[in-house]
Amino acid sequence: LLMEVKSCLPTVVESKFGKRNRSYQFFTLIRHPILRYISEFHHVSNIGNWRFQYTCNDKIHYLNKTGCASRGVTLKDFMSCSESWSANRQTIMLADVDKAGCLIPAVMSSTERDSILLETAKRNLKEMIYFGVTLHIP
Repeated sequence: LLMEVKSCLPTVVESKFGKRNRSYQFFTLIRHPILRYISEFHHVSNIGNWRFQYTCNDKIHYLNKTGCASRGVTLKDFMSCSESWSANRQTIMLADVDKAGCLIPAVMSSTERDSILLETAKRNLKEMIYFGVTLHIP
């Protein structure tokens, strides 16, 4: 997640190179959303379950991908999975998830959360030195 990188990068760099005034510039490449989604489906259907952890508001959260994200899952089941970030992955990775209740469903409605995710992701893209769109990542 971009917000994790932004929060931990200064500490890591300072521990290796010493403390001084630094400015960090970020860039990203965004994949075609349908091709990225299909790629994630192929990954999950071939590899199986995986667990993802992320830090939000200094607390570690876990996203367990089970059932609909298990090896051999059909595309229909993968697409209907309500716990999956797949349909909105690039927005989530670019957004400030702390402002969206750390993605915990009980904190706010999905409509409110999605709106916050989209607005913060767009703002973060605007603040980047560069971002591009790519059709193929080998």
